[in-house]
Amino acid sequence: MNCDIRNTQSQIVRILGIGSREAKGESHKQRIVADVGWQNLEGFDLLGPDIAKPDRCREGNENDYEYIRVFHGVPKMGLELTEGVIPAETNLVPRGVSFTKGCYTGQELVARLDSRGNNVAKHLRKISSSGTCVVGSEITVEGKKVGVVTSAVPSGDGSIGLGYVSRSLEIPGIAEIDGFSASITSASD
Repeated sequence: MNCDIRNTQSQIVRILGIGSREAKGESHKQRIVADVGWQNLEGFDLLGPDIAKPDRCREGNENDYEYIRVFHGVPKMGLELTEGVIPAETNLVPRGVSFTKGCYTGQELVARLDSRGNNVAKHLRKISSSGTCVVGSEITVEGKKVGVVTSAVPSGDGSIGLGYVSRSLEIPGIAEIDGFSASITSASD
């Protein structure tokens, strides 16, 4: 078998949101198209030389991207996905964990949690606060810490965020963050 290896420069464009399905069908030269796979959000990545955003799409910035990511409950490496977090806490098991693949690091823990109903001590949750959320702020109920904010972005007169919250807080639930009321919901809603 012969193989040619070439060093080529490629660009990547991520298309997210309503209408992205239609934009996906537009013509792009020499492209690789990959669905984003975020829960509750349509989108795809274009990869290849000379890739440009489809005409129908508005160009966003990092703040737009973070808002969409947080709004849709998507965990980020270094914030929600850290060394001390296991997949069952992140809501990623249904979309990102294989129970049929061969061996991988952490397989025993993941399989054990799955067989026991993914009953973990904390879960990634969406936060909607009437105040400004700050990463690292405690999430409290009646003065007792039940979680911590891991991501936060401005939204209207308050903010939205993600955080790990104790399973003891019934969802949907009400908590307090830095003196402001906060609604806590499932990150997969």
